[in-house]
Amino acid sequence: MGAVYNVDDIMREVLDEIEDGADLKLTEGAKSKFLEKYQPRFKKRFDSVGVAGWNKEERTVRKAAKTHGKCARLLADLGGRTEVNDSILMSLAPLIENQCQNVGGEEGAWCSGG
Repeated sequence: MGAVYNVDDIMREVLDEIEDGADLKLTEGAKSKFLEKYQPRFKKRFDSVGVAGWNKEERTVRKAAKTHGKCARLLADLGGRTEVNDSILMSLAPLIENQCQNVGGEEGAWCSGG
């Protein structure tokens, strides 16, 4: 875990958590699609709560990211893949978003768009 000063730092941390959970690398396409969808949401949240809010809420975000990676690993294994592509990663996005909404409150707002 590195120091977080802006939303780019957060997105790097989130992608690292996903890869760690998957124990596989994400393709550049997967990273690109993920950032395209989630960076605006995370920026909105970061602009609202800043570093202090991130420090308070990061544990839940990291847990969601790691879970996203673990689920992606299962699908990659099923397909005999050695990396997680955009199709795998983004097919899981609605499931992870739903779980973030179920967390509710402030912590769920990062990935659910709330």
